[in-house]
Formats: sequence, C-alpha cells, structure tokens
Amino acid sequence: MTGRSGATIIEVLIALVVLAIAGVGLITLLAQTLTSVHQVGGRQDEVRVAATLMDRAATWSRADLELHIGSTRTGRFVLTVGGLPGALYAVDVSDTTGAMLLHTTFYRPDSSVAGEGTR
Repeated sequence: MTGRSGATIIEVLIALVVLAIAGVGLITLLAQTLTSVHQVGGRQDEVRVAATLMDRAATWSRADLELHIGSTRTGRFVLTVGGLPGALYAVDVSDTTGAMLLHTTFYRPDSSVAGEGTR
C-alpha cells in the first residue's frame, strides 16, 4: 500500500505544479491586459485633444488653409496641411513621434470663381 500512496503524492505534486504554471500564466495575461488598457486610455485622450485641433482647422477658410500649408507643431501635436488639386486640402494631426492620429480632407472652393457665370 505504500507504493500506491507514494504514487498519489507524486500525482498531487504534479497537479500542483500544473496549477501553479497555469496561475502564473493567468497573472501574466492579466498584467498585460491592464497595461494595454492603460495604453489605449492614454491614446484615447490624445485623440480627443487632437480632435479639438482638427475642429479648429475645419473652421478655417481657404486663405487660412493656404497660410498653414506645411507642418506646424502645436503643443504636443504636429498639424500638417497639404494642398491637393481641385480646392482640396489634406489635414493630418500627428503626435510628436510621427504617429498619425487624425486625417481628413477639406474642400474649400475659390469664392471668387463660385459667383462667375450666374445671373
């Protein structure tokens, strides 16, 4: 009977080791998940602040957009305005590392041409 009880002790020890490994894996997974949640929360805050900058750019006239063509650092963001054919302007908001947060295109027709040809 001592042979069987020795085997039972070994089985219990093996089961405990397997449970310990699974527990360590679960704790590691939870720690990584928590880190990811914090990173996403920080990125979400960045995008929210960048959206206010993009909202301001959305109110700019064609002349304002022309004045802002190129890259301008605004606080912790870089606003890039590029002229495209057909009265279009590409506007990007990136963080200082160059990671793009927001991108859009604005249409600003030339107001002096819009009135021609109408009576």
